Amino acid sequence: MSKLKVKKVIIFKHGVSYYILEGIIKGTDSFELEFKVDEMNDVLKSLFVLDTSEKGYISSTSYDAALETSQLLKSIMLNIPDQDSLSSLVMQIKGAGVTLTISGGKKISGKIIGIEFVERIIKEEKVTEKQLIIIT
Repeated sequence: MSKLKVKKVIIFKHGVSYYILEGIIKGTDSFELEFKVDEMNDVLKSLFVLDTSEKGYISSTSYDAALETSQLLKSIMLNIPDQDSLSSLVMQIKGAGVTLTISGGKKISGKIIGIEFVERIIKEEKVTEKQLIIIT
């Protein structure tokens, strides 16, 4: 990843500003700029990229549309009831990837399929257990 250097900053009295960044790229290297999610609308409307070398070209500009963790958590609507909350949560996140650590420190990774109820007899008493079902 090549580094960009700030060549010029111009700030207007209305709060608008622009920055001129400059850098040198060799081969298939690239530049990376980081912005907050709420700044992306303005960035996409005003970003201007120019190759002044006259030897190369700008093949593409792209951005990662992933949400910040805080915004992602706000967008997830989970209903966690007071009773049977773990089972309810598991059923709402079917398909999520998990890594489980079981006795002996062994790890198992897979995707959540659901929960099954299994009846067993322990000391002549019928007990219903829940089993987490994952696909590996």
